[in-house]
Amino acid sequence: MKQQAFTLAEVLITLGIIGVVASLTMPGLVRDYQSRIYETSKTVFKTRMGEALRQMNIADNLTGYTETKQFVDALKKYMKIIKTCEQDKVTECFVDKVNSSSGMPIDVATSGFSGTEGWNTKIHGIVLQNGTSVVIKYNPNCQSSGITAKAGELEHCVAIAYDTNGKSKPNAYNKDIQGDALSLRMVQMNGFKMTETEIPYGPLNTTLSENKKWDPAATGIYATTNYWAGARKACGDLGLELPKGYGVNTTNWGYCNGTKPSGSGAVPSKTSQACQIYDWCKLSGNTCSFGYWLTETYSANNYAVYDVEIPSGYVSATDKNVSGRQVRCVAP
Repeated sequence: MKQQAFTLAEVLITLGIIGVVASLTMPGLVRDYQSRIYETSKTVFKTRMGEALRQMNIADNLTGYTETKQFVDALKKYMKIIKTCEQDKVTECFVDKVNSSSGMPIDVATSGFSGTEGWNTKIHGIVLQNGTSVVIKYNPNCQSSGITAKAGELEHCVAIAYDTNGKSKPNAYNKDIQGDALSLRMVQMNGFKMTETEIPYGPLNTTLSENKKWDPAATGIYATTNYWAGARKACGDLGLELPKGYGVNTTNWGYCNGTKPSGSGAVPSKTSQACQIYDWCKLSGNTCSFGYWLTETYSANNYAVYDVEIPSGYVSATDKNVSGRQVRCVAP
């Protein structure tokens, strides 16, 4: 009997079908596999960290610290830590930026943990022997739960975010990054919150379509090197905005102490966001730059906007293309 063989066309069609099926199923299989890796790594870390906290508690080494660094030094006896980084160098231990669950990028060096503002301690970075990188903050008000406490009962003593594959991507929450939510460190003012640290930014060319929304009015040199638009974008990318001075676009100018220069119709309110920032900058220990961009524009033209100068407290108009001003963002 003569045997039948597949033709080349039939083989190619079969391979094509296999390829289509694989292209449809493989991404899902890869995602499921990666999710299992993330979940396993999460379980391993939480088990080890929880047991370390429990052992510290049993040995009466969990409480009594005033700084996160002191706690981390004690933690070294209970976990295999190969590197530690204080807050000003935390990105040597952890990624520079993480993607929050909402997709918003968070700058780790200027971040903190939501709900821990009253702890008054700094974050600290550590790297474990297995490559896991960790950002940690200690609660000096931590109380021992007794020697019989379970690991989960001691988590109020620390806030922790951890990256199970170190600095490798995707660096996103609910994937390789787990734990407590990192967020910008904010200072509670009267009626609003302000970023504790200055936000990095640079000038925008607002003649480009992708930048136009940050300042559609500027033209010429005020548009091609637009520092004010760059400041607006820096805050906008964080879901925040620039502080307010007068609260409306105006042609006035004046000092936060109430001094009204000749020709000005009004001074800014002492309770305005700009003047509260000025007062905060005067407090001992708070480091501030020469001046900060404000949200209002100068009504008489399309190239000037407002800023608040430090240490004079002078709220006035300046050109959009002027460098030297810094950015602090606010939230209601």
